[in-house]
Formats: sequence, C-alpha cells, structure tokens
Amino acid sequence: MPGATPTFVVNTGRCGSTFLSEILNQHPRVLSLSEFFVSMEPEPFPAGAVSGEQVAAKLARNDPLASIALASHAEPPEFRYPIDAGKRYDRASGVPAVAAIALPHLTDDPDTVLDDLITMASGLPSAPIEQQYLALFDWLCDRFGGDIWVERSGGSIQYVPELMARFPGARYIHLYRDGRETAISMSTRPNFRVMFIGADIERLTGVNPFTTLDPPPLPDLPEPYSRLVPPNFDFQELLDYPIPLERFGLHWSSSIFRGLRSLRGVDPAQILPMAYEDLVTDPTATLDRLTRFMEIDVPDGWVSWAEAAAKRPPSKWSQLAAPERSRLDAACRIANRRLYGPAGPPV
Repeated sequence: MPGATPTFVVNTGRCGSTFLSEILNQHPRVLSLSEFFVSMEPEPFPAGAVSGEQVAAKLARNDPLASIALASHAEPPEFRYPIDAGKRYDRASGVPAVAAIALPHLTDDPDTVLDDLITMASGLPSAPIEQQYLALFDWLCDRFGGDIWVERSGGSIQYVPELMARFPGARYIHLYRDGRETAISMSTRPNFRVMFIGADIERLTGVNPFTTLDPPPLPDLPEPYSRLVPPNFDFQELLDYPIPLERFGLHWSSSIFRGLRSLRGVDPAQILPMAYEDLVTDPTATLDRLTRFMEIDVPDGWVSWAEAAAKRPPSKWSQLAAPERSRLDAACRIANRRLYGPAGPPV
C-alpha cells in the first residue's frame, strides 16, 4: 500500500525471526517479506541511482553458497523452493536467491511470480534503491493482498544504519534471543561458518574468496582450506571445520552492540524490543504488544495459530561441557545483560 509505514524485523539471525515471519504471514493485512534483502546481496543498498535492469538482474541472480548447498543436498530448513518437484530450477541449475525463500513464503508458484516481478522491475526508471524497493513491495502487496509490508532478513541488524538513512520514520521490531543459544545455532549454519573461514583464508592470502567478486585462484592453500574454496569446495568439510563456540558468541555480542548503538538514532516509539523467549512462552501477550505497535487488528484465529505453533526448543547451552559452557557464557554475558537486565535471559 503506497504510503504505509515501512516495518523491519531486525535481528542477528538464528534468533527465531523465521517463526515471527510465519506468524506475520498469517495476518491478512500483512505482506510478510522473508529474506528479501538478503536475497539481494551482495550490496543490497548500492549508492546512487539504480536502473530497473539492475534491479531485475539482482532478482535473477543465484547465491553461490546456496547453489553449493543444493548440489550437496544440504539446503537449510528455511529453503522453500520445491527443488525436487520438477519445477524450472533444480539442483544443477541453482535457484535465484529471491525464489529460494522470499517468494515461496508467499506463493506456491514462485516461478511465475519471479517472471512477473522481473518484468515489472525491468520497466522501473532509475532511482535510489529504496524507491525501487518501495515499488517492488507495493507491487507484491497488490499481487498478494495486504496493506502493510514487513521485511525480515536473517542478520538484518547490520542493515540498521542503511535502513535509517533510506527509510526515515520506519518502524523496527528488534527480535533477540539468548546469545548463548543463538551462538550454538549459528555454529551449525553454513553462512555463519563461511564468514569465519573466509576471514581465516583472507589472513593467509589477503583474499576472502567468499566476499570477493571473481577471486583469483588460490592454489597454495593448506588443508583443509584447499577443500573449502571452489572448485574443490567440500560441503562436509565446511560443516566439520573446527570453530570454537565462543567465536560465534563474540560475533553475536558485537552484532548486538553495533545494532543497539545504531538504534539509538531512532525514536524509541518506533522500536519494539521483543525477546524470542517471550514470543514462544507467552505469544498472546507478545502479539498484543506487536499489534498495538503496528496499529493492526487481531484477526480471528491468528493468536491461536501462533500459540499452537510456538515451541521453545530445549536449552543446548546448558548441555555443553563445563569449560565450553563457561567460555560461551563469558562471550555473551555483557550483551545478554544489556538485553535482558542484570539477571540475564530466562532459564
């Protein structure tokens, strides 16, 4: 709906934001955009004017790491494209990033919607990227109904400065989770593991093969790094590569502090802090806060759907061996107290 207040779920990733997207997707007035900005990487917020053809090219691009995961039958649970159902894209071709999660979150026919969205984008006049996004999101609202859109990308707390600059007056739902549990979840996901492995390779070679466009050959890498870069990429090697949990915890803490510093520039009335633990243990009260913040009604059956779907997973942090548990707790303690108060997250 033109003129609707932009609303963003900002988060560190692995904190329950997918579940919140599912809840929002059940609301008849809300267009829930899941992982849209992430699908426009690299550079989801380029400077200057962006042509319609450039937007269309972003919509059509494949994510290299996702293509490797598909070829290895190791796509994440959030991946929704019907990859083995005889559709246009398959494991050999890869899937355009926006069709992997964002469009299947809205439709059972992501191929047709992607075609139509690319056609629409191709005809857009050159404009700053925020205007292009508003045009895309308004088109999707018209296509799927709803008069409010909410964008939720994993790890989007990093985007807060860009969002503030490009969407003044936007609303922010800051979803967070116990950093210790978040860090453990991060440690199992390829995108977070690649972040650290790429940094390690860059220290050795001066090149991060996962963030550099057309990286040069790196033939002299020692093992296991030699099996972690194309053309010899071994997905199982990626999952087995040893990374201490506290390294993920420190990354989470750093993301939280940077995000909170950025959010200081936003009117507090435009921010809704939301703990994942509250969402899954008391969805009724938490969604009451959410609907008042977004100024939307509570449709019949919406809260009961969320209550039925809410499941708080058992603590993995408490099951760690004592030395590892202590190191991870230390890595997350200060940021956890900043979010939850002196007592820290609920047990």
